[in-house]
Amino acid sequence: MNKVAISVAILTATSSFIANAADVISGSVQLTKNIEQECNIGLLAGNNDGSVGGAVDASELGSKYVHSELNNFNTGGQPITGKAKCNAAGGYEIHVTPTYGKLVHQDGGDADQTVEYKLSPTGVADNITMTFGTDYNPKNDAGVPLKVGKSTSTDVAKFQLLMEPVGNFTYAGQYTETLTFDLTPL
Repeated sequence: MNKVAISVAILTATSSFIANAADVISGSVQLTKNIEQECNIGLLAGNNDGSVGGAVDASELGSKYVHSELNNFNTGGQPITGKAKCNAAGGYEIHVTPTYGKLVHQDGGDADQTVEYKLSPTGVADNITMTFGTDYNPKNDAGVPLKVGKSTSTDVAKFQLLMEPVGNFTYAGQYTETLTFDLTPL
């Protein structure tokens, strides 16, 4: 009889456990936060050059594009400093595109006069890997984006190129070139 009572007690306990397991109700919640992608680049031409625009401050990055204009090209070379910030998960690349590939004199006469220039990194590179070659002359690359560097950091990156003339400014008048710097999120 004891064996029957023990067996009945085991069966009763097992069926009670199964019944309680069936009464379990669960719920789950998924928490998410969306972060907007925010990328920007700012430029500053070097010291005492008559440039338009102030210093590129980290607080300005991400809220507005900072534009600079060289109004008085230094014949010994002009540093062009850039700062960038981007929170793209894959990082970002910076390219520069020369409009003419040379400094162009457009103040009349039968033909435009030009002065070639070269671009070189100056060694200033914070939070960016520079890929730009040394002493690059873009005379044959007008309108072609040239890779300056790449970064995966979300901290402010700083880079600098030096623009130096190759040749002489022979004719009076204004010589112009536009370098457009682009930040591309990856």
